[in-house]
Amino acid sequence: FEIDDVSTTAATTMALNASSLSTGNGLAIATNVLTTGKALGVSSSATTQLTTAGANTGSMIDVTESGAMTAFTGQLVNINTSGANAVGATGSLLNINNAGTADLMKLLTMNSASTATTNSLMSLTSAVTAVPTNGIVRFNFNGIRTGAGNGFEIDDVSTTAATTMALNA
Repeated sequence: FEIDDVSTTAATTMALNASSLSTGNGLAIATNVLTTGKALGVSSSATTQLTTAGANTGSMIDVTESGAMTAFTGQLVNINTSGANAVGATGSLLNINNAGTADLMKLLTMNSASTATTNSLMSLTSAVTAVPTNGIVRFNFNGIRTGAGNGFEIDDVSTTAATTMALNA
Protein backbone atom coordinates (compact mmCIF):
# COMPACT_ATOMS: atom_id res chain seq x y z
CA PHE A 1 0.00 0.00 0.00
CA GLU A 2 1.63 3.23 -1.13
CA ILE A 3 0.43 6.79 -1.41
CA ASP A 4 2.42 9.21 -3.54
CA ASP A 5 1.62 12.91 -3.45
CA VAL A 6 3.20 15.05 -6.13
CA SER A 7 1.29 18.16 -5.12
CA THR A 8 3.38 21.31 -4.93
CA THR A 9 0.80 23.33 -3.00
CA ALA A 10 -0.49 23.21 0.56
CA ALA A 11 -2.35 19.90 0.71
CA THR A 12 -3.11 16.93 2.94
CA THR A 13 -2.00 13.59 1.55
CA MET A 14 -3.91 11.45 4.03
CA ALA A 15 -6.25 12.33 6.87
CA LEU A 16 -7.64 9.92 9.46
CA ASN A 17 -10.63 11.32 11.33
CA ALA A 18 -12.18 9.40 14.21
CA SER A 19 -14.12 12.25 15.77
CA SER A 20 -16.82 10.10 17.35
CA LEU A 21 -14.54 7.28 18.56
CA SER A 22 -14.89 7.02 22.35
CA THR A 23 -13.07 3.70 22.96
CA GLY A 24 -10.61 1.69 20.94
CA ASN A 25 -7.87 2.95 18.65
CA GLY A 26 -7.88 5.56 15.92
CA LEU A 27 -4.84 3.84 14.40
CA ALA A 28 -3.17 0.64 15.53
CA ILE A 29 0.14 -0.68 14.20
CA ALA A 30 1.25 -4.16 15.30
CA THR A 31 4.69 -5.43 14.27
CA ASN A 32 5.19 -8.42 16.55
CA VAL A 33 8.19 -9.95 14.77
CA LEU A 34 10.00 -6.80 13.61
CA THR A 35 13.74 -7.13 14.20
CA THR A 36 15.03 -4.41 11.88
CA GLY A 37 13.32 -1.49 10.23
CA LYS A 38 10.54 0.64 11.69
CA ALA A 39 6.88 0.19 12.51
CA LEU A 40 6.41 3.85 11.62
CA GLY A 41 8.92 6.09 9.91
CA VAL A 42 8.60 9.85 9.60
CA SER A 43 11.28 11.61 7.60
CA SER A 44 11.86 14.88 5.81
CA SER A 45 14.66 16.37 3.78
CA ALA A 46 13.26 19.89 4.21
CA THR A 47 15.81 22.61 4.82
CA THR A 48 13.70 25.70 5.63
CA GLN A 49 10.06 24.65 6.02
CA LEU A 50 10.05 23.86 9.76
CA THR A 51 10.27 27.49 10.83
CA THR A 52 7.16 28.67 12.67
CA ALA A 53 8.32 28.74 16.29
CA GLY A 54 5.78 28.13 19.05
CA ALA A 55 2.80 27.60 16.76
CA ASN A 56 3.13 23.84 16.27
CA THR A 57 3.17 24.31 12.53
CA GLY A 58 6.01 22.82 10.61
CA SER A 59 6.51 20.10 13.23
CA MET A 60 7.50 16.61 12.14
CA ILE A 61 5.23 15.16 14.83
CA ASP A 62 2.60 17.19 16.64
CA VAL A 63 0.49 15.80 19.48
CA THR A 64 -2.18 18.28 20.59
CA GLU A 65 -4.99 17.88 23.10
CA SER A 66 -7.12 21.00 23.29
CA GLY A 67 -10.07 19.81 25.40
CA ALA A 68 -10.75 20.69 29.02
CA MET A 69 -9.19 17.43 30.35
CA THR A 70 -10.98 17.78 33.70
CA ALA A 71 -10.69 14.04 34.41
CA PHE A 72 -7.37 13.40 32.67
CA THR A 73 -5.35 10.80 34.59
CA GLY A 74 -3.31 9.15 31.83
CA GLN A 75 -0.50 10.25 29.57
CA LEU A 76 -0.73 12.32 26.43
CA VAL A 77 2.12 10.23 25.03
CA ASN A 78 3.11 6.90 26.56
CA ILE A 79 6.27 4.91 25.85
CA ASN A 80 6.13 1.55 27.60
CA THR A 81 8.18 -1.62 27.64
CA SER A 82 7.22 -4.54 29.84
CA GLY A 83 9.02 -7.58 28.44
CA ALA A 84 12.00 -9.43 29.88
CA ASN A 85 14.56 -6.72 29.21
CA ALA A 86 17.60 -8.40 30.71
CA VAL A 87 21.26 -8.79 29.77
CA GLY A 88 22.02 -7.39 26.35
CA ALA A 89 19.10 -4.94 26.28
CA THR A 90 21.08 -1.69 26.24
CA GLY A 91 18.84 0.49 24.09
CA SER A 92 16.78 3.52 25.06
CA LEU A 93 13.04 4.03 25.19
CA LEU A 94 13.56 7.50 23.77
CA ASN A 95 16.61 8.69 21.88
CA ILE A 96 17.10 12.33 20.94
CA ASN A 97 20.13 12.74 18.72
CA ASN A 98 21.43 15.84 16.98
CA ALA A 99 24.43 15.19 14.76
CA GLY A 100 24.49 18.66 13.24
CA THR A 101 27.38 21.04 13.60
CA ALA A 102 27.21 24.73 14.40
CA ASP A 103 23.47 24.70 15.03
CA LEU A 104 21.64 26.48 17.82
CA MET A 105 18.62 24.23 18.37
CA LYS A 106 17.70 22.77 21.74
CA LEU A 107 17.40 19.01 22.06
CA LEU A 108 14.57 19.15 24.58
CA THR A 109 12.32 22.02 25.63
CA MET A 110 9.59 21.70 28.24
CA ASN A 111 7.30 24.65 29.01
CA SER A 112 4.36 25.02 31.36
CA ALA A 113 2.13 28.06 31.17
CA SER A 114 0.09 26.93 34.17
CA THR A 115 0.23 29.25 37.15
CA ALA A 116 -1.84 26.96 39.39
CA THR A 117 -0.13 23.58 39.12
CA THR A 118 0.79 21.87 42.36
CA ASN A 119 2.26 18.81 40.66
CA SER A 120 5.87 18.21 39.59
CA LEU A 121 6.79 19.40 36.13
CA MET A 122 9.33 16.62 35.79
CA SER A 123 9.48 13.40 37.77
CA LEU A 124 12.08 10.63 37.57
CA THR A 125 11.46 7.46 39.56
CA SER A 126 13.65 4.38 39.67
CA ALA A 127 13.15 1.13 41.59
CA VAL A 128 16.68 -0.04 40.79
CA THR A 129 18.38 -2.15 43.46
CA ALA A 130 21.51 -2.99 41.44
CA VAL A 131 24.68 -0.91 41.50
CA PRO A 132 24.41 1.66 38.69
CA THR A 133 27.42 1.83 36.38
CA ASN A 134 27.23 5.52 35.53
CA GLY A 135 24.72 6.91 37.99
CA ILE A 136 20.94 6.72 37.91
CA VAL A 137 20.88 10.22 36.45
CA ARG A 138 23.94 11.26 34.50
CA PHE A 139 24.91 14.51 32.84
CA ASN A 140 28.00 14.01 30.68
CA PHE A 141 29.43 17.21 29.20
CA ASN A 142 32.40 15.88 27.26
CA GLY A 143 32.90 18.63 24.68
CA ILE A 144 35.80 21.03 24.87
CA ARG A 145 34.08 24.37 25.39
CA THR A 146 36.00 27.27 23.94
CA GLY A 147 34.39 29.97 26.06
CA ALA A 148 32.80 30.65 29.41
CA GLY A 149 29.43 29.18 30.25
CA ASN A 150 27.61 26.93 32.67
CA GLY A 151 27.42 23.17 32.34
CA PHE A 152 24.33 23.09 34.54
CA GLU A 153 22.24 26.10 35.54
CA ILE A 154 19.16 26.55 37.70
CA ASP A 155 17.34 29.89 37.61
CA ASP A 156 14.60 30.56 40.14
CA VAL A 157 12.98 33.99 39.99
CA SER A 158 10.48 33.25 42.72
CA THR A 159 9.62 36.25 44.85
CA THR A 160 7.94 34.24 47.61
CA ALA A 161 9.23 31.95 50.33
CA ALA A 162 10.30 29.15 48.01
CA THR A 163 13.23 26.73 47.95
CA THR A 164 15.26 26.58 44.75
CA MET A 165 16.72 23.15 45.39
CA ALA A 166 16.21 20.57 48.12
CA LEU A 167 18.23 17.38 48.41
CA ASN A 168 16.72 14.57 50.46
CA ALA A 169 18.72 11.45 51.27
